Amino acid sequence: MQCTGVLNWTVRTFGETEAIMNCCERILGYIHGEVPQEAERRLADVPKEWPENGDIEFDNVCVRYRAGLPLVLENISLKIDGGWRVGIVGRTGSGKSTTILAMLRLVEPAQGCVRIGGRSTSEVGLADLRSKIAVVPQDPVLWTGSLRKNLDPFKKKTDEQVWECLTNVNMKKALEDRFPGKTLDEIEVAEGGENFSHGQRQLFSIARAALMSATVVLLDEATSALDEESDALVQKALRTGFVGATMLVVAHRIRTIADSDRVLVLHNGKKEEFESPKELLADARSRFSGLVDELGAEEKALVYKRAGMGEAIEATNGECEEL
Repeated sequence: MQCTGVLNWTVRTFGETEAIMNCCERILGYIHGEVPQEAERRLADVPKEWPENGDIEFDNVCVRYRAGLPLVLENISLKIDGGWRVGIVGRTGSGKSTTILAMLRLVEPAQGCVRIGGRSTSEVGLADLRSKIAVVPQDPVLWTGSLRKNLDPFKKKTDEQVWECLTNVNMKKALEDRFPGKTLDEIEVAEGGENFSHGQRQLFSIARAALMSATVVLLDEATSALDEESDALVQKALRTGFVGATMLVVAHRIRTIADSDRVLVLHNGKKEEFESPKELLADARSRFSGLVDELGAEEKALVYKRAGMGEAIEATNGECEEL
């Protein structure tokens, strides 16, 4: 009578063991298999103060995701001065996010190079490169633990510096009202930051990036999932938290980059335009003007106003009323 139960237990144990050993097989495959490895994490000849400035240069950069696939970015060449705020726009699949990946070397260029502070990123270890570039992703990442651990995981900043950064992103008062008397180590963050709203999680991501004091900041549609009010708070936090830094902003709403120093317009992986928003809007034949024309009248007026061309949109509205 016991034999049937023992056999059931034996079969179940064999099945569980096989499923668990699949994990070990995958790990051994990653270690000893023919999986392409990333470049060196650190190189000795990179100075600690690099980059001294936020100059960025794309020199004939071509990118493909895998050998044999078509180019996602093709012959991108441009130069960005330190301290500029550059908006990147284009339709879906134009290569906006790939530009960010190429800078971080998550995808290695098939041709050409990216230079930051006068040094090619291929000459810099991955750990050194990625630790010097602040990134605000589209989906904010928070993990279980204290708020201090989420904002400053390596404990490089003082409590005063962290609170100052939270003040700049308009989160200090909200935290003091919700967690009165608690320190940064006593404020707990649930798994994935579920005990905070999406907008608050995004503001925490901006605060974490600002604490890095990086000279280069990358934003990949950081406000795409936010409402108008939260978007306004995030935009204000970006302007106060990254003063003097070079910012590359992949735009979800064109009005958020209408006051940028330059706008990079991508189309099918190629650089179509790279000028100031005012110059591009002044040319009715530019691709950027075409993207703005597709917006509603109210949104279009806001874009023109932020670009410093309020009189142009007023004249256009007057002509429409006459017609």
